[in-house]
Amino acid sequence: MESVIDKLTKNINESVEQNAAPFITYIIGNNGTGKSRLLAKICELYESLKTSNIRSILCISNSITDRFVFGDGHRRKYLGARSVGNAIFKSSIDREIAKYLIRGLKPGKTVYLEQLWRLFGLEFSISFSDEVRRRYKRYNLSATVDNRKLKNTAIENIIDEEGRAWIGQIIENGVEVNKITLKQAKYLSAYFGLNPEVQLFTEKDNKKLSYSELSSGEQNRIATALKIIANAENNTLVLIDEPEISLHLRWQMDFHNFITEIMSEHENYHVLIATHSPVIVSEAAKDPETDAIIVLQSATMDMAVSSNQLEYIEYKSKSSESFGSCEELTLDLFDTATYNTTAIDQKITEVILDATESGESIQHGIRELNELIYKAGISDDKILTIKEAIVLIERYAKGMSI
Repeated sequence: MESVIDKLTKNINESVEQNAAPFITYIIGNNGTGKSRLLAKICELYESLKTSNIRSILCISNSITDRFVFGDGHRRKYLGARSVGNAIFKSSIDREIAKYLIRGLKPGKTVYLEQLWRLFGLEFSISFSDEVRRRYKRYNLSATVDNRKLKNTAIENIIDEEGRAWIGQIIENGVEVNKITLKQAKYLSAYFGLNPEVQLFTEKDNKKLSYSELSSGEQNRIATALKIIANAENNTLVLIDEPEISLHLRWQMDFHNFITEIMSEHENYHVLIATHSPVIVSEAAKDPETDAIIVLQSATMDMAVSSNQLEYIEYKSKSSESFGSCEELTLDLFDTATYNTTAIDQKITEVILDATESGESIQHGIRELNELIYKAGISDDKILTIKEAIVLIERYAKGMSI
């Protein structure tokens, strides 16, 4: 059997080299099975290649516990939550999201802005604090930035006179993103690179909210989309670690379609997602082009998989046709029975019918039922029903052997 790394690289290469589905692979498994380390390993593999059809690798996470290498590399772009190696500076969040927002303003920006509207139904605007306005009025533009970023270079050598004048205007009045020209976007990108204090606002139905006032789920959703849209191109590998963080159930249900929409303008790409969400995976399974659900299995729940063990992780590869419902997927792949689930009764019925009709899979059926007993969330009465089913099948098998 090929290793899990070989399986994942096969999926990635088919998409990137042949523009062939599946374009999205999901990795699931218990904590400690190596999901995050596996994403980091895949990044390392493609980052280290001297030649590759992959032009860029986007490493995305909304948690500071991701395993990606911090910083950019030859192909790698770190787009995680960390502002430095192991921390988040909340003061920089608005500026970082605004950077991604502005980076998407390039030729064809109308399509980009229309896509943002379809995804969020929000208008975006950029503003600055009273302190930034005070510094600008009293001194000049260089007083509004981090002088360490200037590196002993005058701001006049970075942004020309026209650009400085325009930035002065928006410091005073703010600016709506959909009104920024491509030339002005370049000015703003250069200015943001000097770390000014930025405030990002959203507006819907005449209600204006700062980015920081949005729910954490809405912030993560916007951040994930902008990180991809601003940096994706043809032949991109996108690695996303635990996208479900803070996401409402409705947004988890929409996540697969959300990613498909974001990548709809590109070809020869692959998205690799590590998740704990059965809802995300079950909704993805509705897509007929999804044939890539990788289930990692650990030998023990007490010990996490280390980086040098990744090649030897046991796994199962599942297709979208394997499941009829979210309940069934949660039971089979996440080893958990949801409250009042009918998936257990359905499994018992299937095993009994298979055993009595074919007579060839009796021991396999008994094994399946025994495994059910140890899944999380199984009630005592369900355990009793499972044991009764096992006895029934064993009696049937005994009768056949006489």
